[in-house]
Amino acid sequence: MNTPLQNPAQADAVRTVAAVLDLHPQAAVVYDPSDTDAVLIYANQAFLSLTGYDAAELAQRSHSQIILPPPESQASGDDALDAGLALTMTVVRADGGFFRAHVDSYSALALPALGDLRIAVVQPSAYQAPAPDALTLLQARSQTALELTTEGVCITDRHYNILVFNAAAEALTGWSAAEAMGRPASEVITVIDSATRAALPGSTSVSGQGPLERSMRCVLLRRHGGEVPIELTASSVLGPDDQPAGSVLVLRDDSAATTLAAAITHQALHDSLTGLPNRQLFEDRVDRALSMAGRNQKPAALLLLNIDGYTAIAEHHGLATGEAFLKEIAVRLSSVFRRSDTVCRLDGDDFAVLLSEMARAEDATAVAHKILQAMAQPVRLKEREIAVSLSIGISVFPGDGKDSPTLLNNARSALQTAQQRGHNTFELHSAVLDA
Repeated sequence: MNTPLQNPAQADAVRTVAAVLDLHPQAAVVYDPSDTDAVLIYANQAFLSLTGYDAAELAQRSHSQIILPPPESQASGDDALDAGLALTMTVVRADGGFFRAHVDSYSALALPALGDLRIAVVQPSAYQAPAPDALTLLQARSQTALELTTEGVCITDRHYNILVFNAAAEALTGWSAAEAMGRPASEVITVIDSATRAALPGSTSVSGQGPLERSMRCVLLRRHGGEVPIELTASSVLGPDDQPAGSVLVLRDDSAATTLAAAITHQALHDSLTGLPNRQLFEDRVDRALSMAGRNQKPAALLLLNIDGYTAIAEHHGLATGEAFLKEIAVRLSSVFRRSDTVCRLDGDDFAVLLSEMARAEDATAVAHKILQAMAQPVRLKEREIAVSLSIGISVFPGDGKDSPTLLNNARSALQTAQQRGHNTFELHSAVLDA
């Protein structure tokens, strides 16, 4: 991080994001939109390479001095970034030069500890929107430049029929330029809402005045099947009489940004060692499963598992061997369950299992037997064999509780009873109460 954070949880969240951004090929930063004088909290190597800054130089400039709004913008750069939009902005390099870039700003909702901090992905613009009266000039002189850009560009007449369709647009849509020419843009460029999957009619049409009319993230449906997440920008072009003379549609492949968001979300919700869901994701799935089990009047179960003697294993064989041992346990656990069930690593040597919608409450004990059977063979690591022993505590919905905290507490109580009675065994919370 370029600047320390006072909140430990927020600092941990930034480190989680940074671990993903360090591997991301596009330039990216983490910043505080509420403080225009604050320096960038984090910038990945791609951003440093793109702008020429080093960490010391970034510490001397506020983020509002590095990422600026375009000259024609009526909003300040920070207002624009805070809106969470994909905008074309100006980035100031360390040597005093500058370039135009697409800046995508968004929150990492999977990391609530990040608070108001935002992530911005910066991609230099390969194509600049034309001046309002430049449609004729574009058609006559710019075809070569349009073919070289990596962004899909489609130029239409005033009736939104296609006049120009570059190679990048061909690759994105699956339409050849020869086939696209003269067709309505809405027929060639079909997009749907990323979240609702609903069609976005009129998304390839623009009206009114001004060079920038609309910019949106959506999903492009390719001609012969397949989908591509894109950022679609539709700009109107005015003729000499200041009336709409056509439009320019720019299609930017948003796959990298979508992949980045998915990677951050996955890292936030999964254990970094085993790849299993972590506590946050597990608790969310428990709440959902209990709600569905209640509606369908079917039992569900929580199993808490602890590895007997793990501390001694790690101390005797070393931390690296102990972590490899945990990863093997995770693999064996995952092999036992249905896709509808969830196996998670809570922390340390504690694991948890959610059995959603069982046919009978007794099925939980059958699963516990399967788990113990899966652990019957010792783990072999670097020519060493390490015996596996688990203690398991079970609570069943609705008899042992109707909400997540109650079921987790009761499963913990059953686990403690199992540990007291001997290793490599399980206990039901209801059986503990009966005793």
